[in-house]
Amino acid sequence: MKVVMVTNGSLFHQSYLSSCFSRIPGVTYHCIVSTPIEHSSQKMRLSAELDFNFSIIVASKSKELWDYSRKLIQEADICIVGAENHAILEGIDRVYFRYSEHLFKTRFWYLNPRTYLRFPKMRLLYGREAKNSWLLCASSHAKFDFNFYGLYRDRCLKFGYFPQANAGRKIVNKNFPQSKDDELKIVFAGRSIDWKHPEIAFYATEKLESLGVNCSLTFVSLPNKLRDRICHKYRRLISSGKVEIIDELAPKDLMDIFADSHLFIFPSDNGEGFGATLYEAMSSEMAVIANKKAGATGLLVRDYENGFVYKNKKQLDSILEAIASNPASLKRVAEQAKHFIDEDYNAVKAANNLVNFVKSGYKETYRPIEPVSKV
Repeated sequence: MKVVMVTNGSLFHQSYLSSCFSRIPGVTYHCIVSTPIEHSSQKMRLSAELDFNFSIIVASKSKELWDYSRKLIQEADICIVGAENHAILEGIDRVYFRYSEHLFKTRFWYLNPRTYLRFPKMRLLYGREAKNSWLLCASSHAKFDFNFYGLYRDRCLKFGYFPQANAGRKIVNKNFPQSKDDELKIVFAGRSIDWKHPEIAFYATEKLESLGVNCSLTFVSLPNKLRDRICHKYRRLISSGKVEIIDELAPKDLMDIFADSHLFIFPSDNGEGFGATLYEAMSSEMAVIANKKAGATGLLVRDYENGFVYKNKKQLDSILEAIASNPASLKRVAEQAKHFIDEDYNAVKAANNLVNFVKSGYKETYRPIEPVSKV
């Protein structure tokens, strides 16, 4: 079976999934990069740390590679297309797997005239493709967003991003707090920008402290004006020694911190297309508190089973109070998160399910908690 993925210059989020496709017996896999690779970007710098054990074709380098890439796309049994240069698909009529996050990432998207003015463009770009193709939803909101434009109706599959993180690796020597007196290690990791709401990590830590919980926060985020304002607001908490602020970490070092911590705060709103750090935290046997609006939350988190989900401050406070009243409960939730990633929602499962789905003539069905299940 021939599998190709057509993407842009950043391979960071697709590297492990690509590796898993390439390891399936009987599968020949190619990753086609349809736009010039930007070596200056942070993700490409991180990608340089990865071991690419699969074929990468940079189609934009020459006409020969461009034509060869189009030939591979035409002949492949599975063609996954993401943030590609759309010109590489022109004139090729086939079934695609469109890999996308959600489209509406602003709070009041339905009040914006541009939302409705996009109808002709969306129909022109995807209308013909969507009739026979499938949408791999890299966000829990992707189905609604594309269906809003009349695209991929009844042809949406649950997917997401699948970093390797600590998936499949045993987490050893992690001792969860059994009472308020035992240290509860909290982590936030992400950019300090408005829609990621990093201030919520400080708020949660301060709230738990006020409820008598012995807690600490590791805050990993590059410095900027928003981070400075947040640190000024919570200067008492920082000066007490309860907060460690780290500017940046290599992925491996961040995974080591996750593996040694207990609770991950994921407060991004619908500006977050997916949110790989949520996946990474769950793979590291951490309990997670996740904003319902983020793209990854609906795909990964089942409330009070393998994590906690909140929609507003009142619900967040309720979760924090429940944790304060019974810190020992975090161990069960974190173990369920780890089990979910290791057994049900990972790159190996996603790659094999998609291959088997196509082999079955697009008829194979999967459990709702697995990738490639219909949504």
